[in-house]
Amino acid sequence: MGNTSRTSQELIKDISGLKQKIRALEQLASEHRRVEETLRESEEKFKTIFDKASDGILIADAITKKFLQGNAAICSRLGYTKEEIGSLTVNDIHPPKDIAHVLEGFEKQAKGETILAYDLPVLRKDGAIVYADVSASPAIIGGAPCLIGIFRDITERKEAQEALRKSESLLRGIVQSTADGILVVGGKGKVLLTNHSFAELWRIPKKLVARGDDNELLRHAVDQLSDPDAFIAKVRELYISDISSFDALFFKDGRTFERFSIPLISDGRIEGRVWSFRDITARKRAEEELRLSEERFRNIFDEGPVGMILANRNREIVTVNKAFCRLLGYSLQELVGQRLVDLTYEEDREKSLNFAAQLSADKAPQTQWEKRYVRKDGGIVWAKVTASTIHSKEGRTIYHIGIIEDLTESRKAADKIHLLAYYDSLTGLPNRTFHKELMKRAIEHAKRHHEIFALIYLGLDNFQRINDTFGHSIGDLLLKAVAGRLTASLRKSDYVATSYEGEATEVISRVGGDEFILLAPDLAQAQDTAKTASRLLREISEPYDLDGREVFMSASIGIALYPDDGTEVDDLLKNADTAMGYAKNEGKNNYQFYSASMNSSVLELLTLENDLRKALARDELVLYYQPRVDAATRMVTGMEALLRWIHPQKGLIPPMDFIPLAEANGLIIPIGEFVIRAVCEQIKTWQEAGYKQTPVALNVSARQFDQKNFAEVIREILLEVAVSPQRLELEITESTLMRNSEKAIQTLNELSVMGMGIAVDDFGTGYSSLSYLKRLPLNFLKVDKSFIDNLTSDPSDQAIVEATITMAHGLNLKVIAEGVETEEQLSFLQENGCDEIQGYFFSRPLPSEEIPGILAKGYL
Repeated sequence: MGNTSRTSQELIKDISGLKQKIRALEQLASEHRRVEETLRESEEKFKTIFDKASDGILIADAITKKFLQGNAAICSRLGYTKEEIGSLTVNDIHPPKDIAHVLEGFEKQAKGETILAYDLPVLRKDGAIVYADVSASPAIIGGAPCLIGIFRDITERKEAQEALRKSESLLRGIVQSTADGILVVGGKGKVLLTNHSFAELWRIPKKLVARGDDNELLRHAVDQLSDPDAFIAKVRELYISDISSFDALFFKDGRTFERFSIPLISDGRIEGRVWSFRDITARKRAEEELRLSEERFRNIFDEGPVGMILANRNREIVTVNKAFCRLLGYSLQELVGQRLVDLTYEEDREKSLNFAAQLSADKAPQTQWEKRYVRKDGGIVWAKVTASTIHSKEGRTIYHIGIIEDLTESRKAADKIHLLAYYDSLTGLPNRTFHKELMKRAIEHAKRHHEIFALIYLGLDNFQRINDTFGHSIGDLLLKAVAGRLTASLRKSDYVATSYEGEATEVISRVGGDEFILLAPDLAQAQDTAKTASRLLREISEPYDLDGREVFMSASIGIALYPDDGTEVDDLLKNADTAMGYAKNEGKNNYQFYSASMNSSVLELLTLENDLRKALARDELVLYYQPRVDAATRMVTGMEALLRWIHPQKGLIPPMDFIPLAEANGLIIPIGEFVIRAVCEQIKTWQEAGYKQTPVALNVSARQFDQKNFAEVIREILLEVAVSPQRLELEITESTLMRNSEKAIQTLNELSVMGMGIAVDDFGTGYSSLSYLKRLPLNFLKVDKSFIDNLTSDPSDQAIVEATITMAHGLNLKVIAEGVETEEQLSFLQENGCDEIQGYFFSRPLPSEEIPGILAKGYL
């Protein structure tokens, strides 16, 4: 019983002790959990701080120098992922030249020394360098010695410091390199900065500059100045002022400086002054010399004996001298601003503008010419102008200067001498001497330009009877009246030629007694002279009222042509005089050519011209049509309308015999309109008869094409007849298109817009250029017959035709060969790609009534 009781008590005691131990264990476990939770929270906080830190953080093994961990900031700074950071060592993120410095820090840590913060360049993954303020501290992590580095990005600060350094270096370079002397003085008179030029300008010893004492520098400067008291007063005034200052300093030795000063201000306070000095001694001397030179020039300009003008680039007067004012009767104020051309005599304006243009274009350094000015009172002044230009440094023309010499009196004297030597005192016409000079010029001109001209020798019939009957005074009146009628009767082109200077010169002359000579230059054909002679005879035969007496007179005319009747002055004069003798022998009051054959041919041409004028009214002009065919298929592609004249006595007259005549006398205009209308009406007739719509081409003459309203004339006829423009084609010769290229382009564009086809006729016989042809709205090139005639035997013609076809196709033009007469010619053209053929091989030109059969068949 007893034992049992003790055992129970012991058991109870043991259980109680066990409970205590259990509670102790539970408390221990709870504490452990609390510690673990605290540790976990601590780690979470560390991780958060580590990852969220704005500075980069790297943990490295102190022994291996390998990075164990890096936060997000360092990864972002260096461009690596966290995984990539773990594979790097210290050597991977620093430039080679900085590795030793970094490893030295690791060695200090290993020895327990403190590692201070320092700036380091750090390499990014992409090779770029950033700068960081690095601080490091040792730590034991996982029982291993480590180094924790904190990287603060200072790249912007470094860049700003570098920019500041460069700026300061640039500023120092500018200050030292400038020719101006620079002095910067602090508020207490301490010299903060000087440059080399300052010491050189002020001739200050280097030792004195190096001491930097403002007072010493001031004393040295004062000794050199002409007015030291004023200098010192100015300096003192400026040291207590915040204003800028600019003035001049004058030295005892004659030098002159410009002085510029501004306050040196920091945080709103005056901390000193900046001084700049420039030696302007040479400039002042040059300015004074220039002033004296300008004064001398002004005196010469104003008081010179000849007129002088200064004009701007627009040739407007800037100033003139007194002599020029006197010459034209204006005041200076009235002339300034006027255009020089407005003071120039109207007939001389173009010449003056041409000479001025040469100066403006720098084609001549100086030009001279004679011209006429108009005075304020309307009088005319002759002057010799010597003009030159004044250029800017860049070479641009800024002024024109002219010297004007009065030639009025010398001109009057020369004109009087010229009049006595070269003019007939009775009639005022040029005399034989002058006329021979003019003939020499006419011959030279005609020779250069391959022209013809006529010499008309006119003698009054039975003039001696007037003198014998009424006396010499009435005879003189008659000669003057005849001279007046000749001058008034002649067309300007008959009696005006061009002299060497480009001025018009009368060339009707009285060569002595009752004889006159007329020069008719640049003739198109001989019958033009015949018309002039006929007109002169009619004019002279009209009655004269001479001092109350009615007198009748006739004349005989002889005509010599250059070059057929002579190429020298004396030969032409002699032959024209001989021809005049023929006229007198033929009964007087007529004209004769020196060449007998010329008389008959001129008569024939005049008769033909008269008949041609009546041909339109008599319906003697008809149209024939010649088909065009496709070179490959022989299908009819078009027609060419060809004009024929059926003369009532002479029969069929070919175009070459009457078209040039119509061109010369202007009949080509009404004839051309007749052709256009007749072609359109024929197209309309075939169209209404149901035949295939085939375009018809017609030839356009040069004179017709040059009409201002040419396109409008065609448009009106097309509308009136109701024919589509696409049914009409125009053939225009190469030479016609080259006469006035810009106008030709305009006219062709108007025609092309209407829808008409346009062909260049007789291609290869003119002088057109490819650059010009490509600007024209063309559809066809017609190879001239002269290249087709010997096509199968002449290699040159073959090469020309081949090149023409290739060129035309390159310009998107079709090629028409005209004048094809043989199978061999056709084969060559087919082989070389010619598009269309026209010629006797397929068909001669046919009257309109024979064309329907061809149109119905459709091929040849």
